[in-house]
Amino acid sequence: MNSTKLGRRLYVSMVIRKWKSPFFVSMFLVLLGIAVYQGITVLISGKTMTNYGIPVSLYISWLGAQLIDKYTYWYFFLGPFVAISYYVVSFARDRSKGYWIQESIMVGRRKAAVIKGAHIFLGSAVTFVLPLMVNFILVAVFRPALLPEPLIAIGPSPKFLGCALYYCHPLTYCLLYLLFDGVFVGTLSLAGCLLARIVQNGAASVGILFGIFYLFFLTGGFTDLNDLDPSLFLVPGNGLATPWPVVVTVGMAMVTLIVTVWMGCRDEDL
Repeated sequence: MNSTKLGRRLYVSMVIRKWKSPFFVSMFLVLLGIAVYQGITVLISGKTMTNYGIPVSLYISWLGAQLIDKYTYWYFFLGPFVAISYYVVSFARDRSKGYWIQESIMVGRRKAAVIKGAHIFLGSAVTFVLPLMVNFILVAVFRPALLPEPLIAIGPSPKFLGCALYYCHPLTYCLLYLLFDGVFVGTLSLAGCLLARIVQNGAASVGILFGIFYLFFLTGGFTDLNDLDPSLFLVPGNGLATPWPVVVTVGMAMVTLIVTVWMGCRDEDL
């Protein structure tokens, strides 16, 4: 069997193993539960008009629409760490047990490192973004997809990045923003795995990342700079004041992917 088929089999085995893990399933269900419950609250609220006399539409009702929604707050504040927890913890555990040595022998250390990095990055991104997409579709069943109205002050500021796209083509804006969110969470997960190599503990690695995240949360609150607070700039309805979060996220994604592969090539335990 050639290395390509072996690599594909290795990736599939990672995905199957993940879905057989009660830890991963429970973390995913937490995120999915928040997303579905928020959609249900939109349905049972029965509200059809805003205080401005404008219909309550999809783009001001879904989970990623507004910061004042408590479900949105908790999802974007704790959700990234719920999404990455399985990947970081399992990476540290498997590495300590030498689980990946035989896989690196089968497909080569470089390919095994690439496959592992792709699984961590894409898996974490999908774990975070998929419940948001489910919520979006659920709310779309009950709310009309009307163009957002700037007058009701729900949505990115007129000076924010992509504002024109949001008010003219909101679906495209939301899909691109979810892509950005996925890249951010995937990068966070890879960073957690790299940190786990140092602290030798996946849970401690997630805790350290959350501490750093919380420092940025406090700094953004004290300075009133939204682009310093991930719990704000990850929310599509809030938007980005500057392109720096995108630039830094993409840059960090490239760095963490390269370092993950490089260290995997040097480390037999991956």
